[in-house]
Amino acid sequence: MCSTGRPRTKSCPTSWRSGSRAMRNAPSGATTTSTSRGAHVTGAAVLSYFPRRLPDGKGYRVVIGPELQDFPGDDPVADTARLGALLEAQIRHHPEQYLWVHRRFKQLTADYPDYYGRDPRPDPGPRKTA
Repeated sequence: MCSTGRPRTKSCPTSWRSGSRAMRNAPSGATTTSTSRGAHVTGAAVLSYFPRRLPDGKGYRVVIGPELQDFPGDDPVADTARLGALLEAQIRHHPEQYLWVHRRFKQLTADYPDYYGRDPRPDPGPRKTA
């Protein structure tokens, strides 16, 4: 779901201010809690899936895991950390599959370290509360 309450599409507004620093062994980064929040709102089951590139550019194999049990929980940040741990485990098993050039930290605000040497970063401003 978008923050506006609509179903998620490419046109959903994105705000890292509602994100979480939930990845355990990665540097602090904005990680959205939308999977947990969407599952909570819709009651939808959540499955993990991991695409893997086949050798010689012969396509992809998608591995779909079982339904996550007890998801979502009471804490969207804990849920996000759980999803991050699943992703981290896949990266550890298949590091060659991870897009290492992805700049995960490119939209972080001034309260985060400057990973790319591009200061000044935008000031986060006052945080909105619902």
